[in-house]
Amino acid sequence: MTKISKRTRRIILTIAMFVVAISIVIAGYIWYAHNKQPSSQEVVEIPRYSQISDITFDDDKINIYLFWGNGCIHCEHLFEYLTDIWPEYSHYFNFYGFEIWDNQINGQIMDYFMGQLGQPTGQRSTPTLIIGDELFHGYSEDDQSKITDTIVSEWNDRANVQDFTSVLDLDLQPNSDAESASNPATSN
Repeated sequence: MTKISKRTRRIILTIAMFVVAISIVIAGYIWYAHNKQPSSQEVVEIPRYSQISDITFDDDKINIYLFWGNGCIHCEHLFEYLTDIWPEYSHYFNFYGFEIWDNQINGQIMDYFMGQLGQPTGQRSTPTLIIGDELFHGYSEDDQSKITDTIVSEWNDRANVQDFTSVLDLDLQPNSDAESASNPATSN
């Protein structure tokens, strides 16, 4: 039997420890990659650019409409918040986003909703959020619990939420008068 020198034993032991350490790192990486849960931001893509034809009315959900402006920082913060709550609350609602600063037709859609809610039309304050038939102008972190509470309360009372189905009948034209969008009876 051959005798192994101390130096050779140290080299073999060092190599064995290195192989074990690499194996642990690889096993940990494989476990992590397999068990990693996707974050809500990786999964959720909130619709920002809805059209009237996208709107549906469902007995089991309320509709949420967000009128926002391209470049509006408060709008972006609201989108971030809605993305965060989406996994827990989206079963309560259908969501529709309408950019109104760069899209005249979406401004007319906003005027329709404002008119139906008894609010002044022709204004373009953003963000404007409509949950069921409740209205929020602007956004700050202080609004977060009120938004989620309103989602649940409007969903619980969805049988009594204002009927906006006539929005589907609007004749929207890029150069049409904003007043005709807020009052479908005056549309041509």
